[in-house]
Amino acid sequence: MIDLDLQGVRTASAEHLKGRELLRVDFPDSSPAPTLWLQMKPDVAIAWSYNSTD
Repeated sequence: MIDLDLQGVRTASAEHLKGRELLRVDFPDSSPAPTLWLQMKPDVAIAWSYNSTD
């Protein structure tokens, strides 16, 4: 189980690509993690890259 408290969401959309169902959540371009992908089908997966400014 995962619980995400997402703030500053710019857009959210559902996408269907090659048999996969995805939720795309976009944050402002200045965010260190601008896009979160949550795949629901065929398997549950999450992808979120963080670009550190340190």
